[in-house]
Formats: sequence, structure tokens, C-alpha cells
Amino acid sequence: MKHTLTLSFFIFTLFSQAQSLQPSVLASAGGSAQSGDVNLSWTLGEAVVSTLSGDGVILTQGFHQPLLEVSTGFTDPTFDYDIHLYPNPVQYELSIDTEFDRTLQYTLSNMEGRIMARRKFVGEDKLDLSRMSPGTYAVYFFRGHKIVKALLIEKQ
Repeated sequence: MKHTLTLSFFIFTLFSQAQSLQPSVLASAGGSAQSGDVNLSWTLGEAVVSTLSGDGVILTQGFHQPLLEVSTGFTDPTFDYDIHLYPNPVQYELSIDTEFDRTLQYTLSNMEGRIMARRKFVGEDKLDLSRMSPGTYAVYFFRGHKIVKALLIEKQ
């Protein structure tokens, strides 16, 4: 009898499969969409979701918590040139320079998306910001109609 039980247990464990858990959420609404390299997933109605932080650690609840990367800008991977903005933060005049030896255009936008300045330059330029309100501004650099770099500046 003892051997039969041991044999039965051994056979049972051979054909058993362990439980596999995948993150899932029971929500009242949600969806996902993909276009090119962009994925968007959302849910509505998670009962308890909060964010706690301290000492360089951020703890979030809920299943739709992607890896968050904060960046001050992005660069087109095919554009192999640096663009420098200085000083940052800026008080009066922003200097712009690059090793790119052809025409680039840039726009300066406030955080509401309003274009505050638009210019073309080759190599280097200076932009007077003395009359602008303090705050954060985005500088978008274009080669033709394609954005090649975007940076944030702080106006004091």
C-alpha cells in the first residue's frame, strides 16, 4: 500500500503543472492601441491606486504601472550631431550651437504649446529671452519638416 501511494504521488507530480500568474486587472473599461513604435494601454476603475515616494524610491500600486523614464528631450537616432543650449537655466540670452553645418530651424514653445519664437540658423545662434516670463520652455529643432531633437530649458 505504501509503495502504491508513493508511486501514485510520483505519477501525479509528473503530469502536474504549476500555477502561472500573469498580471491582470478587473476594470470597468479599458483598451489598448498600437501605432508604429507607440503602445497605449489604459484601464478605468481600479479600486485602489496610489503613489508613495521617499529617499529616491517610488512605489506605485495597480497593474498598469509601466517603467517610467523621465527625459529632458529626445533625439532622432539618424541625427548624429549634438545641439547645445546654454546657460540653462537662462536669464537673458540663450546660446545655441551645433556641429551640424547645414540649416536647422527651431521653435521655442511654452508648456501650453504656444510658439514663442521660430528661427533658422547654421552652426550657432543667440536668442533673447529677457522679455519672456519665468518658466519651462521646450525647444524643438527641425531638419526640413522632421524634429531631430527637443530640449527643455528653464527661464528664470
